[in-house]
Amino acid sequence: MHPILRPLLALALLLGSAVAAHAGSTVLYTAPTIMPGSGHLMLCYANNLDSKERELTVEIVNSGGTAVSTWSSMVQPGGIAATQTNNVFASYCRITYAGSRKKVRGAVTLGLNGLPYVPQVTLEAR
Repeated sequence: MHPILRPLLALALLLGSAVAAHAGSTVLYTAPTIMPGSGHLMLCYANNLDSKERELTVEIVNSGGTAVSTWSSMVQPGGIAATQTNNVFASYCRITYAGSRKKVRGAVTLGLNGLPYVPQVTLEAR
């Protein structure tokens, strides 16, 4: 595959996924597409900045748009929801919730799979 096609394909998948999201939901994504290699761990997390409890769904998604790891829960103010995978086909993080973009922050980290976990790359969700 031509090197320029991979980022364009990832952008098309992100835009297509946004249309498919639940009506009234806010969706944050990390970009560009990153793929963990063997021995790496991808961690996606979302932080509830609101003053009230909020349901957050955090997903790690492959390049085909399919979630390979998902966590959904009610998160207290200041709390975090997270999911992780060592799936080598994981590509980006998708965070879905109802409400304002100002009330949730998220990111994905890619690091060495082991104890302690050593992050090597961190990308903010937008």
